[in-house]
Amino acid sequence: MKRALPLVALLPSLAGAATLTVGPGEAYTSIQAAIDAAGPGDDVAVLAGTYAEDLDFGGKNLAVVGAGASTTTIEGTGGGPVVTFTTSEGPAAVLEGFTITGGDGGPAAGGGVHVQSASPTLRDLVLEANSATIGGGLQLRDSQSILTNLVLRANSADPNGDGDYGYGGGAYLWQSDVQGTDLVFEDNQAVRGGGLYAGESTFTLAGGAVRGNDASLGGGIAVSESTWSLFDAVVEENSGAEAGGGLRADGDSSTTLSGVLVRANEAGSGAGGLLAGVVVIAASTFQDNVADDNGGGLYLLDNAAQPGATLTSVLFEGNEAVVGAGVLADGARLVVEGCRFTANAAGNLGGGLYVAEGLETDVSLSLFDGNTALSDGGGIRFQGGEGTVSNSLFAANTGSNGAAVHVGFGGDVTLDHVTAAGNSANTGGTVRVTSDSSLVLTSSILANPSLGSGLSAPSEADAVIGYSTIYSPGGAHVSGGIADPAGTLGNLSADPLFVAYSADGLWNDDLHLGTGSPAIDAGDPAGGADSDGGLPDQGAYGGPDGGLWATWVEPGVPDEAGDDDDSAGDDDDSTGDDDDSAGDDDDSGDDDDATFPTGDDDDLPVTPSTGGCDCSVSSTGGSGWMLLGALGWVSGRRRRR
Repeated sequence: MKRALPLVALLPSLAGAATLTVGPGEAYTSIQAAIDAAGPGDDVAVLAGTYAEDLDFGGKNLAVVGAGASTTTIEGTGGGPVVTFTTSEGPAAVLEGFTITGGDGGPAAGGGVHVQSASPTLRDLVLEANSATIGGGLQLRDSQSILTNLVLRANSADPNGDGDYGYGGGAYLWQSDVQGTDLVFEDNQAVRGGGLYAGESTFTLAGGAVRGNDASLGGGIAVSESTWSLFDAVVEENSGAEAGGGLRADGDSSTTLSGVLVRANEAGSGAGGLLAGVVVIAASTFQDNVADDNGGGLYLLDNAAQPGATLTSVLFEGNEAVVGAGVLADGARLVVEGCRFTANAAGNLGGGLYVAEGLETDVSLSLFDGNTALSDGGGIRFQGGEGTVSNSLFAANTGSNGAAVHVGFGGDVTLDHVTAAGNSANTGGTVRVTSDSSLVLTSSILANPSLGSGLSAPSEADAVIGYSTIYSPGGAHVSGGIADPAGTLGNLSADPLFVAYSADGLWNDDLHLGTGSPAIDAGDPAGGADSDGGLPDQGAYGGPDGGLWATWVEPGVPDEAGDDDDSAGDDDDSTGDDDDSAGDDDDSGDDDDATFPTGDDDDLPVTPSTGGCDCSVSSTGGSGWMLLGALGWVSGRRRRR
């Protein structure tokens, strides 16, 4: 009769599993020696201390666990990566609880940790002061690694002797599919992707921060031909000398951001981010980013392919640029819904949003307040292309022409159920359309400009105005040669009688229509009834979608550092403004195609390396910086519902 084999004989790997301890006075004083001695299923436990060596897992799926990154350091020899996974290691190969420093990956490998054709698990690590040509802190090639709680700090990716590469100061991903949670990229440096560079990869980062990194292109993160997502993270104080201070993605990429704070980044163009390809951004904040040329908060470039770029419940606050201080969209399909543009300042064109040759631009349920442009378009400037702005508010914006909205250079724009109040145009109107452009204004209210008219257009402009109120109690309702439309096509020139409006700023205003307002039930009936089933009111709260403001959520993410609508640099009475400057076209019929105020356009922001924006100025004159805080107005308006 045969005797049954004992269970231990059937499972020799379990029976032989052991923990090998490394440290002074232990059986192993070298981590690599313990790895070499370990069998299947064994673990390596490393006591606190500094270990001067380079490691190679050699294909073994085992866990090497230090006593913690604050007490346990692997200091590389400088002759290659500190830790290597290149022999098909899988998720069971674990590296945990170390600071990894002193690695030099040279021209082919990552400096701190090098992973190729392997998918280890990396967690609770600090990768600091490592270098390589590609992937100073970490390099992942053909990997499906899981990364958790990593800090990649003060690593660098430097060009080789021929001046090539220098990608991914903190980390480099290539043809990989990676999941990362609570990763911090801090003070890393590269030519491209100071914190992180990814090519032909799919990756998701949830939590953590991208902070203080530097590169020529993509100071924080640079992405090429990749599909990537960033959730619940902070991207701040990064620098991209040429383009993409915080974030940069090329036109073959797909970007998703949600719950992301992009703050205080700097770049030549696209300070907060320069994103091409498909872009989806929700519930995020772009704040206090500064671009030398184009796109302070965000530069959307060549987003023409469906579905283009979609911004939902995003806050753009206190950003600065020459063109497109909040957002510059160049050749993009763009949807903006439930967003807020506040206190952004353009040295030339487009304080809140600049759309250049846009395709199917659609702005709805959005608020533009306290934005400035020294030239055209304090709130929005359209240069060519097609656009629709609906159920949106424009308040206390400033521009030389078109304080709220400027349409020029062949633009074809519809403003439907828009409310504009308290905007200031030095030489034009609250809304300005040039002779070569088209404007449809319907069911809207342009009222109480603090300077300039309600609507400015030359007589030859293609402007269709219906069922709207244009009211300027201190001056002309319209200017520039166009006939006053009051009394035709349902148009009015009476006080819209807002619930609360005063000339002392918008902090205590409510732009709903008060009892007895002539704008009630005065919108275009063909545009659809109000949400209560009655005839449509004029203005942002009227029409089928006006009721959606009742559920409007303040855009952006919480800013733990606090925000400041009166940021440094604003100057309500700055010198150099000229309310009646030569070249004023309000009474001349001029089509606003004047040259740049200096007489030429040599100073216009064109950045060939990023495609650039052939952004043209279409008026002569200056404007003061006026950044009025309106946060109280929004909160007050919502409390009254």
